[in-house]
Amino acid sequence: MNETEQSASGRRSSRLPRLLKRAEFLTAASGRRVHSSRMTVQIHERSSEAPGDSGVSVPVCSRVPVSGPRFGLTVTKKTANAVGRNRIRRRLRAALQDVRAFWPNADIDFVIVGRGELLTAPMDIIASDLKRAFSSPPRQGNPLGRDGRPSHRRRGKATDRPHGTIQRNPTDHS
Repeated sequence: MNETEQSASGRRSSRLPRLLKRAEFLTAASGRRVHSSRMTVQIHERSSEAPGDSGVSVPVCSRVPVSGPRFGLTVTKKTANAVGRNRIRRRLRAALQDVRAFWPNADIDFVIVGRGELLTAPMDIIASDLKRAFSSPPRQGNPLGRDGRPSHRRRGKATDRPHGTIQRNPTDHS
């Protein structure tokens, strides 16, 4: 059966390679992000073997590929009602199939967080957002921000300074 043929249930045989477990979604959330007004795409490059593995990749289930990109679709309840959320997911799946030629060949997980604008956006705009996310450069291992300084987030223990206290200059005796 080729990609264009349909199975007995009426569905296409080529399914979208998906993220299935919550842990996979959380891991992708720690990766880089590409934003648009219609969606946020979280991108995480999978390593060939997880720590502690024997190096043998075993698929979780038969329809999950061992290599290549995988996709997770998320639409929160505040975005739309159930009908709207399902429509957004269907539109994203259709757009992903349309841009299949632009999928990267690497082992990358993509989590697409849809927003309400996806309900009315033209499919070519959705496809261009996805293509931009697929072609974004990978994050380099630089812990500094774009401007060469550390990010604005504090990198210390919460016990370094009690919440709400002001750090004063030690020479100031007021």
